[in-house]
Amino acid sequence: MARIVSFDEEIKYAEANYKKLFADPARIPVRFTLDSKEYLGFGEEFEVKREIFPAGTQVGTDFDQLRTYKCLSDYGEKITAKHPSGITAVVKTAVYKAHAAFEWAVTFRNDGTGNSPMLSDINAVDMEFQGKNAYLQHFVGDDYADPQAMMPMETLLRRGSAVEFQPVGGRPTNFQMPFYRLSVGETSAVISVGWAGQWKSRFDALALVDGVHFTAGQATFNAYLLPGEEIRTPMITLLYANCRADDKDGEMRLINLWRRFLIDCNMRRIDGELMPPVSAGTTSWINSEMENSTDENQIAALDVYKDYGMKLDYWWMDAGWYFKGNHERIAHWHETGNWEVDTNRFPSEFKAISEHAAKTGTKTLLWFEPERVDPGTYLAEKTEWLVSPRLADMGNAEFREWLQERVFSVLERGGISLYRQDFNIDPLSHWQEADAKRGPHREGICENHYVTGYLSYWDAIIARFPDMMIDSCASGGRRNDLETMRRSIAIHKTDADYSNFTRKQAMHLSFYQWLPYFGTLVNGPGYKGNPEKYAYRSANVIWCAYTYDVRKSAEENDIAAGLVAMEEWRDTNMYYYGDYYPLTEWSNDETKWIGWEFYDEEKQGGILQFFRRDENEETERIVKVYGVDADKNYLVHDYDANSETVMTGQTLSEQGIVVKIPEKHSSALIKFTVCE
Repeated sequence: MARIVSFDEEIKYAEANYKKLFADPARIPVRFTLDSKEYLGFGEEFEVKREIFPAGTQVGTDFDQLRTYKCLSDYGEKITAKHPSGITAVVKTAVYKAHAAFEWAVTFRNDGTGNSPMLSDINAVDMEFQGKNAYLQHFVGDDYADPQAMMPMETLLRRGSAVEFQPVGGRPTNFQMPFYRLSVGETSAVISVGWAGQWKSRFDALALVDGVHFTAGQATFNAYLLPGEEIRTPMITLLYANCRADDKDGEMRLINLWRRFLIDCNMRRIDGELMPPVSAGTTSWINSEMENSTDENQIAALDVYKDYGMKLDYWWMDAGWYFKGNHERIAHWHETGNWEVDTNRFPSEFKAISEHAAKTGTKTLLWFEPERVDPGTYLAEKTEWLVSPRLADMGNAEFREWLQERVFSVLERGGISLYRQDFNIDPLSHWQEADAKRGPHREGICENHYVTGYLSYWDAIIARFPDMMIDSCASGGRRNDLETMRRSIAIHKTDADYSNFTRKQAMHLSFYQWLPYFGTLVNGPGYKGNPEKYAYRSANVIWCAYTYDVRKSAEENDIAAGLVAMEEWRDTNMYYYGDYYPLTEWSNDETKWIGWEFYDEEKQGGILQFFRRDENEETERIVKVYGVDADKNYLVHDYDANSETVMTGQTLSEQGIVVKIPEKHSSALIKFTVCE
């Protein structure tokens, strides 16, 4: 999928902006205070050295196992700036010319023999965008209780106005998303603040001239550095385009330029291939996650799915498979902090499950939550490895070494194919308390080392298991920043009830704009009875998980409907890596339709997905299709009418197609492909 942007003006514009920002060390857009003096860039007080990095450079990923992306950067730079105080700053950049994008992050290291002067108020980016009519698109982050989670928002930045964003509690996509589309004048920038902790961003509309002042960084940092100690900033990514986000066609284009950049340059590939579409199964709801699971009943459940005729790509084993400590059975899956397999229930340590699953081409997934610590577990007694009694310290190298040994052994002995990491705790207050215990003038240190240690741990997993994907979970989708997503996918994007189909659909409309690969369960605990077509259709995403009660027969579970839905999904899931077009407004309103299109130019086809909610009175609407070639004919297949018609690309794009949904609480699924 080498879909490269070839817009010469935008490529030149992006590279010109890169050179403007980084050619002169004294104008590099990094602001900080050192020894009570504020600096923007690295001026005459600094001894500066520049080094060009070759193609393939990527900020934050320094070893070969991670360089598995389709399109690597064209080049990068390492700009080293030494200050007489002993502080050495290193700016690392990467330029993706064909995608009109570049990124950077900064490290600060104390090369002196004593404690450094105070380093504070670090903004990884401090820059201005020049132009009129400043307009900002931003998004609410994940929250299982908030019906507005993932809602798109817009702000007109009038002169002298400002907006500031932070997540809640230290998890980077908790209540706020660190992704933006900013339009000034006739151009736009898609912006990412990559930080798996408490970031802060601010957009100030300039008072005297037209433009926007943009700053972002770790929300709080005010500390001296110990000899040899190093900290780093968030990673800033900018993608430029000659269009505006407040123009519908411009917004569509920005969405897809970002998706192409993310897919081509940021998503891990295994053996050269993106993570494929996945159908998964689990017994979590009938076994209290894995609290009541065993080798035997997991193997039996796999056999039930086989007997149902449902082909699974992954078998999902979630929380509750471990001893609490000293071979004591857990009372609840929350009792984490040991990571030793409960061999009373799993004498094969999952090997028998994985081997049995492999007979039908199914791989296994296993859940971990190594950061949260429960009383009475092994880690609870290792106080030197803890940020607080409830939080392990990912910034502690000794802890990470122990964790790697423990986790790697479970994965290897169990034949596990996908590592799933959860994070059900807000870490910010724990980081702050740990800083206070270190003494004065160490604010932000714990968080900084924790975040870099967390990334280092994931890098170690990838180095050890280059063919294994990682799943990022944090009480749902609360840790989906760009650096995390470069290493992982997000198969459980929220802890909200998956039975609330209206809310699920609304979240999907937004999520597709930023992170192409994510998963969903067909239904949740609030759903009574067997899944219906509306439930299956609302779960038609690239990772679809089934949660049947395997104690029931195929007839009792109405597996016939599930098999039809799975066939539809397999017939259409190849388009989810294509361009994406939201064709309705975002809405949690039961009186509204919601829907979107995917179109893949290489496959010369796509799909339309629409939902008519429970209180909507509209039976049909005309939809204009994006991406198609006006000079080609397309075979249009309506899965509900079970009909096929041939339409020209010109008709599809200019006059549109009539999408009919005769009944409330129903959906439409339409596929269109170029006629041979």
